[in-house]
Amino acid sequence: MIEQSGSGALRAFLDRFRRQAAVPAQAADDLAAELRPLFAALDALDREADALREAAARREGERDAAAAARLDELRAAGGRNAAAARRRAAARTLRSYDAEAAAVAEAGRAEASRIRAAGPGRIDALAEKVVELVFEARE
Repeated sequence: MIEQSGSGALRAFLDRFRRQAAVPAQAADDLAAELRPLFAALDALDREADALREAAARREGERDAAAAARLDELRAAGGRNAAAARRRAAARTLRSYDAEAAAVAEAGRAEASRIRAAGPGRIDALAEKVVELVFEARE
């Protein structure tokens, strides 16, 4: 019945069924009977469109659920990665502090050794200086 493509063909087909001012009732009944298959086809198209919309809505819901699940996975992985990165950074910082503390301790041991080595001769020199100052103060 409607084999041409495009809305112009459908319009031409539907124009055949417009009521003219002087159309007898019998002709109107014939038009209704002739239009029944067209309206049935349009109803089928409406049902198909509804089914397509419902299927699209389901697919959209499935995609949204999959995307939400993936987002949750990424967040969890990001949290694990961030925690691991914080642990690595803390370990590096602690190693740095341990190295610094070891260097300070070594410097302290070296200074103590130097003072111990210089101590006996220095004490004698300091004792002489104290005695000298004491005698000077008496005079």
